[in-house]
Amino acid sequence: MVDLIDTEARINSEGLRNDVIASTLLIGSTVYEEGFIRDLKRRLIQMYDVDIFKEERKAALEEGMMKGKLETLREDVSKLLLIKFKDSYTSQMREYVKKADKDTLEYIRDHIFDISLDEVKKLLFVS
Repeated sequence: MVDLIDTEARINSEGLRNDVIASTLLIGSTVYEEGFIRDLKRRLIQMYDVDIFKEERKAALEEGMMKGKLETLREDVSKLLLIKFKDSYTSQMREYVKKADKDTLEYIRDHIFDISLDEVKKLLFVS
């Protein structure tokens, strides 16, 4: 397997080379233990200066950033509702805010000055 990857690493086209190496590692992962494949990936990056999982890392990073932004939005909306409605903002409503989608949360945030408690309840419980 190492000889095969060594040959693949010499392919001139970077995109093709990375795809072929990634495919070989994927197929190898069905046969070899996870630790071996992880060490092999690390060595490949060091030996051949290849970044075979650049796109996957980029996608995972973007997904993590989106989740982080949604979580921040949830926290901000929860704080705004607590400030506005004080004791009327129940723990049940907090739970619904934690599960609400982005559009609902943005609507509440954007209309915080003129939204009523009943409207918030309808938005959270119905959506």
